[in-house]
Amino acid sequence: MGCEKRSETATAYIPGQFTYFLITGTLSLLGGFSTEFVSKAYNITKDEAYKITNSQTGVLIIKVGEDENTKMPKPSENSTHKPVHKITSATTLTEKEFPFLKEAGLSASLIKLEANAISSPTYTTDATVQVVYVAGGSGQIQIVGLNGKLALEVKAGDLLVVPSFFMVAKLAGENGLESPHKFPACPRRLSWEDISIGGIITRNVTNIP
Repeated sequence: MGCEKRSETATAYIPGQFTYFLITGTLSLLGGFSTEFVSKAYNITKDEAYKITNSQTGVLIIKVGEDENTKMPKPSENSTHKPVHKITSATTLTEKEFPFLKEAGLSASLIKLEANAISSPTYTTDATVQVVYVAGGSGQIQIVGLNGKLALEVKAGDLLVVPSFFMVAKLAGENGLESPHKFPACPRRLSWEDISIGGIITRNVTNIP
């Protein structure tokens, strides 16, 4: 009796099966976000954002009309109404800076967004689970699953978990996202000093006991 080895898909969303990441179409990741998030992330109008994320009815095979020559838009250098993409401060701690993080199976990211700034939709390429705590300020966080559906929408003050392979985007409000906070102790005696930093705190957890 033979044994089929599937180590390349062992950490997939469904172990043993390939995980598809589709940008556009009926099951697209971007299609799950609101048109407001997509338009701000790519500096396009809401109508253009809707067309890009919802005009295609196919899943893996899409058809382009003869009169269409659509390309993925990029931020214009000449725009007078550029969206703010600036992240005021971002700090990432990994095992390189603190070797004990490897033993705990953790890494941490501290991000502060200024007023109306957006952290564009992102996802991890491994089986990482993200634990996100919004310290304060105002804004929105949208999380989209692999089926292209909006899984969760939250505001400042919430604690949430982003499952593996789900995409997350953050948008700050008029007052930005800023508030002093105390980072609690992490599992396995991973202790932190009291830290005062504003914005969104994202902890990437690779091993949750």
